[in-house]
Formats: sequence, structure tokens, C-alpha cells
Amino acid sequence: MINTAIEQWGAIGKVSVTGFRGSFLQREGKLQLTDSGWNLKVDRKSYDLLLDRLPWMISMIKLKWMDKVLYVDW
Repeated sequence: MINTAIEQWGAIGKVSVTGFRGSFLQREGKLQLTDSGWNLKVDRKSYDLLLDRLPWMISMIKLKWMDKVLYVDW
């Protein structure tokens, strides 16, 4: 799954699975439950400007098994 994400996200260039995981998946942040859903505030890093070139949306996530929406502030 991570390999596919790397392949589909052309702006990220050639990055290893370990590099991707360390840069974008294992991050400090704060998760809070509110009346409107879950809010995830991720600590920013300089390379986060690449997120503007993602070919998919990450600001609002709602999967069928989730009771509430996850709002992501990256």
C-alpha cells in the first residue's frame, strides 16, 4: 500500500518506504473528539509543502466503518 502511495504521488520523487513512513506517517500530533467529529492536528515539517501536490484529499476522512468524520489539519 505504501509503495502504491509513493508511485501515485509524483511530487515526492524517489523515496524509500522507510523514508516515507518516517516523514509522513510517524508524526507527532494531537487528536481530539469534538461534537462534529475527530480533529487531528499534525505537527508541521518543512517538507509538508509536498502535501499540496497530493493526488488525493487528506483534510477530511470518512470511511464506512467510522462513526465520525476525521478532520485533518496538516
